[in-house]
Amino acid sequence: IPSSQREVVTAAYLGVVTTALTSFLQTIGQQSVKAEKAALVYAMDPVYAAGFSYILLGEQLGPQGVVGAFLLVLAAVFSRPSGSPKQT
Repeated sequence: IPSSQREVVTAAYLGVVTTALTSFLQTIGQQSVKAEKAALVYAMDPVYAAGFSYILLGEQLGPQGVVGAFLLVLAAVFSRPSGSPKQT
């Protein structure tokens, strides 16, 4: 239970802006992107989060996190079907 008005405002901001607004913007953005590309972007979200936390907060991944990030990037690289044309 929040003990101050500031905590209530902070919780409301996090609920509205970081959840509702981003979900709304995601829905709008996905209208113009193919499902395969959108899935790839969202699958890479943990890698982006780790990168930003390293840059902004100085956090570091442990060995399991590094292996997991490597596997996600590897899966993304090989996720394109072999018959699809390469984009330049």
